[in-house]
Amino acid sequence: MLVVLLMCITCGKEPEVPVSQLRITEGEKTYNTQNGHVTAVFKGTYFHLGPIKNIALLIGAAEDMSDASSHDAQIADSSFLVTASGLSSQKKYYYRYSVDYGGIDDFLTEVSTIVTPSLAAPSVTTAVVTEVTQTTALVGGEVTAEGDGAVTERGVCWGTEQLPTVEGSHLALGQGLGMFSTTLTGLASGKTYYVRAYAVSSIGTSYGEAMSFITLADQLPTVTTTL
Repeated sequence: MLVVLLMCITCGKEPEVPVSQLRITEGEKTYNTQNGHVTAVFKGTYFHLGPIKNIALLIGAAEDMSDASSHDAQIADSSFLVTASGLSSQKKYYYRYSVDYGGIDDFLTEVSTIVTPSLAAPSVTTAVVTEVTQTTALVGGEVTAEGDGAVTERGVCWGTEQLPTVEGSHLALGQGLGMFSTTLTGLASGKTYYVRAYAVSSIGTSYGEAMSFITLADQLPTVTTTL
């Protein structure tokens, strides 16, 4: 009677498929960029004689993976797809897969690495300076491409140094793509100035080429004498 009972307990339990029968094969990786961050998309296939409950991507910047975050994969027809978002650009990451195959412990693949791509900064050009007087000049530029982040500020910076930056005299003239211009006032007469257009996004600040101009000198009054 005891033997029959033990046989009944074990006869309904499915034998565990050995983990040696499990294989993960990576496919292509693609990268998307948005708002200054990188999203990595991992694809691949898996093989196991038994059922697969879950596949998760573990990814982090620490070599020992102590900071790894977990991302569950979408599984269908022996293939998987998993997305890891919020990654930094031009950075090395360590990753591995964790597979829940119904065993006591999850199966872990060996650690691999990726380096995320760089992000494109805005493209901006500086307009030729016109309408120069003793104290004023018409300046401007154009944002021709936003790159991988929206341009939140654009404008011009100027000064007597050859490469002016937004740390010095500058004026914001809108956002996004397009042309912009303004008239600088309060300049000193007979002096050489440099101006550059700039554009700011989450990737950083881009500058156009520097344009130089010389304000007109003050005209001396005409003196007439009579004999």
